[in-house]
Amino acid sequence: AQLNPIERLQLFINLSIDYHQKYTFNKESIYRAPKISATDKAAERSAMIIFLSDVMKNTPEIVPYWNGETYLPLLTSYIPRIIWPDKPEIRIGNDFGHRYKILDADDFSTSMNLPMIVEMYVNFGSWGVIIGMSLLGSLLVFIDKKLNHPNMSELEFAVGASTMFQLVYQETNASLLFGPLIPFLLVIHILFKFFISPIPNMQKK
Repeated sequence: AQLNPIERLQLFINLSIDYHQKYTFNKESIYRAPKISATDKAAERSAMIIFLSDVMKNTPEIVPYWNGETYLPLLTSYIPRIIWPDKPEIRIGNDFGHRYKILDADDFSTSMNLPMIVEMYVNFGSWGVIIGMSLLGSLLVFIDKKLNHPNMSELEFAVGASTMFQLVYQETNASLLFGPLIPFLLVIHILFKFFISPIPNMQKK
């Protein structure tokens, strides 16, 4: 945690070289790269489930619920810093790591992904996941209906596809995923409504 970016890069390079000298280039070495079974690989792909399980063991008996605190930035994320220069930075990933003792107490630079399903649980428990996943599904359906339909022009389709692509990666907290989306959609709506003339849609071509 105390290393600067250049020192971290050097450490990463040294570890990479050491690994490949042992496992890749030195075929006669006594070292052998650990073999990963298909079951282990499948478990790695579902790592967020394992992550959620670990969080559930500690919440709320050891770590109290957050009671919606991680969602508060959604109320202010759309305000540009030119209007609010002292707007607090979103550091939920670092706060989460400290709260669950995953990060060192003096590590204030590392940020951990807080997947949305885990975020629902650390805030409101099992009911938070049940209700939250239902609301999230409804929101994604609404966005899909608005930004991905047959009557869109080619330009509208390009904008809609690039916007929805951001929603594919849901292994981060809601404020980081949806926060920037609110002002972006507002600007796009204004541009299409007042400045960009309609283009014939793809079906009519």
